[in-house]
Amino acid sequence: MFYDASAFEKDLSNWNVSKDPFQVNFAKYSSFENKKNLWPKFKNKD
Repeated sequence: MFYDASAFEKDLSNWNVSKDPFQVNFAKYSSFENKKNLWPKFKNKD
C-alpha cells in the first residue's frame, strides 16, 4: 500500500483495520518501514 513511499510519515495508528490481516509489503522501502508505532493496528502485526 505504501510501498516505496519515501516521504510518507503520517501516523496511521488510529486507522480501524482490526479485522484486516497485515499487508506483507505495507511499508516496504518507505520512510516509516521501521516505525511500527505509526502503522495501523493489524490483527497479526508484530
